[in-house]
Amino acid sequence: MKTVLITLTLSALAVASTAWMPNPSGQTHKLGTGSSFHASVNGAVSTEISGDARFGAVSGTAGAPATFTVSLGAYGEHGSILFTSWAPKRLEAGLYRVSDLLDEETVQALVVTGSTDHPTGSFRVHAGTLTIITSSDSRIDAIYDLQAEGFTADAPEQEGRTIHVTGSFTALAQ
Repeated sequence: MKTVLITLTLSALAVASTAWMPNPSGQTHKLGTGSSFHASVNGAVSTEISGDARFGAVSGTAGAPATFTVSLGAYGEHGSILFTSWAPKRLEAGLYRVSDLLDEETVQALVVTGSTDHPTGSFRVHAGTLTIITSSDSRIDAIYDLQAEGFTADAPEQEGRTIHVTGSFTALAQ
């Protein structure tokens, strides 16, 4: 099941101004005209993740609903984050609760550490916030603060490992 979860997650991940924006950890992330993100991960895994940031709607099928996703670092060397909203429309400016509930009022998130070729951990976010600062058809700027639980590749039987993730992004439409 864990292998399937990681494989599905990695498959899903494949799918500005010049101001400085502070993230919840007090660090800054330079917003620009291109897509980018930065995340600080602490806990069972400690690392810094950065890379490309994209967003878009994913069409539904008979067996799966339409969703809206924000993909951070899909091809990164140190990790990636996938935000999924079960409401198939772009997230507007505002504060969103991030949890593991399946409803249109919350956003779900998954954090994968390591690269797509060599993942080192998979963590499902159970609590946190995603604050969308600006949102347009072409760009979303946001900060986030997440608590997640999961496992590391070196000890997959220990599923209760926890991490705290803070960061910010400027995502462009896919």
